[in-house]
This record gives sequence, C-alpha cells and structure tokens, in this order.
Amino acid sequence: MKKGGWKYLNKMWWMVIIITIISITATLLSQMVYKFIGYTIDYGLNYTEKDYSGLLGFLFDGRMGEYGSYKLTVSLTLIMIVILVTEAMLKYYLSYLQMKAQYGSSHNIRKEVFYRIKNKKAPYSQGSMINLYLDDIYQHASVYFYQIPGIIVSVVTIAFCLLLLNQISPLLLIAPLGLSPLLIYFSIKYHKEIYDRNLSYREVDGELKESVNETLFSNDQEKYDNFKKVNNEHKAERKIISLVPNKYTLLLNSVKVIIYIVCCTLAGVLAIKGRVLIGEYLIFTKFVYTIYTEIINLINYFINIRSALPKIQKVDKILEVENE
Repeated sequence: MKKGGWKYLNKMWWMVIIITIISITATLLSQMVYKFIGYTIDYGLNYTEKDYSGLLGFLFDGRMGEYGSYKLTVSLTLIMIVILVTEAMLKYYLSYLQMKAQYGSSHNIRKEVFYRIKNKKAPYSQGSMINLYLDDIYQHASVYFYQIPGIIVSVVTIAFCLLLLNQISPLLLIAPLGLSPLLIYFSIKYHKEIYDRNLSYREVDGELKESVNETLFSNDQEKYDNFKKVNNEHKAERKIISLVPNKYTLLLNSVKVIIYIVCCTLAGVLAIKGRVLIGEYLIFTKFVYTIYTEIINLINYFINIRSALPKIQKVDKILEVENE
C-alpha cells in the first residue's frame, strides 16, 4: 500500500484506530440502552422474584433501590439518559473525524490527479476521467475510514448481542445462529448481481459522458448517431439496475419477516414458561433485529470494498505515473 493513493493514508493509521474505538464504544452504548429498558421494565416498574445475575449486579444490590421501587426506576432511567447523551456526543465526534480524515486525504489525491489530467498523463477517456475525478478519488479514504472500521464494529456488535442473549437464555441463540445463513445467502446473491450490473452501467455512463463532450459542439452526424446509440444503451442499463433492488428487497424482507416470526415465537414460549421476563423478551427481539442488521451491514462493507478496488486501481495507475 505504499504506492498510489495509499501513501496519503498510511501516515493516518492512528486515525483509523481512534475511529474504530469510538465507533465500537458508541455502538455498544446504543445496545446497552435497550438492555436498560429491559431492566427498567423487569426490575423497576415490575416486581420480580427472579434475581439479576450478571456483570451489572452492583446496580441491583439494593443501594439504588429495591426491586419494583420508584427509586430503582428513576436510577435506571438516569443511567439511560447518561448513556444516550454520551452516545450522541461520540457519534457527533465520530462523524467529524471521518469527514475530516476523508476529505483531508482525498484533497491531496485530487491535486495529484488534477496535475496528471492537466498534463495529459492519464491513460483514460475523458468520460472516465470525469467519473474518476468526481468520485473515485474518495475511494481510498472510504475503505480506510469507513469500511474497515465498519467491519470491525459489525463483528463486535454481533458478538456482543449474542453474548447478552446467552445471558438471558442459551436457547435464544438457536434462531439467530440457525437462520442467519439463509439471510447471508440471499444478501450475497443480491450484491453480486447489483455489482455486476453497476460495472456494466459505469462503462456505459463513461461512454455517454465522453459522447456528450464530443457531440455538444460538433455538427458531425456520425458523432450524433453514436450519441443516440450510447444514450439508448445507458437508458437500458438504468432500467435493469432499477429492477434488481426491487426484486431482492421483497425477497430479503420476506426472509427477515420469517426469521423474526420464528424468533418471537421461541421467545414467547420461553416467556410463557417463566424462563424469560417481559423486558428480556423485548431485549431479545431488539438484539435479533440488530444481529441481522449487522450481518447485512457486514456484507455491504465487503461489497463496498470490492466495488471500490477497481476505482482505487484506476486512481493508483494515474498517481504512479512519474512527474516530468
């Protein structure tokens, strides 16, 4: 990664670590809010004979209020407020760091790319160069400051949710772990198809921009005929791309609904038998949703990296041209 655009980011590895730590902290705090909602329902608003046993046992030893007491409810609510405020501040600072890192590093890449375009050292067509200059130069930073931290955060979040579900009841892990492969299969299939279509569309889009540039101030009939041909191809590609998400959105939503129904049924049976409290049932449904959301996010991050690599290689090819 020492060549091309990576040389502008390698010195900022420490920023990636900071962004990842803040992202993990903010995400876990977000999940803890729902955990405390469950605690408030089970131990604050309602009296339960089931003693809490876990890492946060010090909250339920009587110092913050007895089970089912107003004092314990208020105490848990105040803790939730502190968590929410902390999470909001971390996410605000995270957004600032990511934007600063992305645009700062991309600014240097943009200057080098512009120099080579100006001196006609770029081995691409004019249409491709427009796409490259306006979009592709951000892909290095996107991978570095968004996709890689995102992958780490998703893995940690899934592990965290599974750990908390296991604390409630190991039986609750059956549905998320057993049905996840189905969701992963259809998600990968969808992304593969949309990735292939986007590659085809990007080619046609570059040809269209180049054709517009050549035809706009020309009376050449041949160039005009070529523009109409490319324009029709562009329209056809756009139509195909618009149909792919609609097809898979319905399929993925159907799979998620089926999985969610199975999970809720399982948790409901355990709740009826007294093995899961009301608040724990709500926590379970939320964490199951989070797990499946993060699985899809994880796939998206890998797909985004895969999609970014050809663009990164194009930028690197230009940046590796020696200055004269």
